[in-house]
Amino acid sequence: YGARTAEGEVQALPSDDDELVAAFRRSGATAVFDATVWMARMRGDGSFEIGVAHGPPDARDIRLASARALIVATGAIPRPFPVPGGMLRGVITAADAAALLREARYESNRRTVLAGSGLLLWEVAPEYLKARVALEALAVTTPRAQRWRALSRAWRVIGSPDFLRGLALEQHVRHRVRVIRNVTSIVARGADRVETLELETARGIEVLRVETLVLHQGLVPEMNFGSAIGCAYRWNDPQACFEPVVDAWGGSTLAGR
Repeated sequence: YGARTAEGEVQALPSDDDELVAAFRRSGATAVFDATVWMARMRGDGSFEIGVAHGPPDARDIRLASARALIVATGAIPRPFPVPGGMLRGVITAADAAALLREARYESNRRTVLAGSGLLLWEVAPEYLKARVALEALAVTTPRAQRWRALSRAWRVIGSPDFLRGLALEQHVRHRVRVIRNVTSIVARGADRVETLELETARGIEVLRVETLVLHQGLVPEMNFGSAIGCAYRWNDPQACFEPVVDAWGGSTLAGR
């Protein structure tokens, strides 16, 4: 419920989370930070044995914990987004870009292009602008037809805080950054480091000079841990990713998980 500081203390979260943190502390549960679950198995009596490594990299501790039930909440990871030239130096993910900004390790004078789709890309753009990074463009790969399909269902969410926040975010970025929509092909070129970017749309191919290319194509469920312990996954065709098979209560195909 917070990140550790250099002194080992836990940083306080924003006030909106105070009630949640207080409820967690009252629950009697133990928070283990910087943890890696390296093993989980079901015993003969139906309980679980969980192996956890935790602590700083140079002093990891190992513990075995027992539990009557196991909640797997591994979150999401960036969707793979392979493009020609994607292995050149200077091509990074949106998550990496955000981390570099937080750690103040980004050179603001680099020509930067954001490319792909997904909310995270639009959220990174204002942070770059705030850091006075030279954003050349935001290239959006979301197909026009997909946007029209989404608009046909917009009545369900219009007026919700999330929808209005997203709309305000897009307007904020569009007024400050050149947005290139309906991009169908992205090619990064350079000898060792990305130097130019080829963007193809219905109008043709446009070449941009670039020193950093930030790629993002949305998020997909992280499935390594769930698969390793035997949870079933299935293909979600509309989302183009695998998702866990769960019941109405979020229970997996394994009893107790």
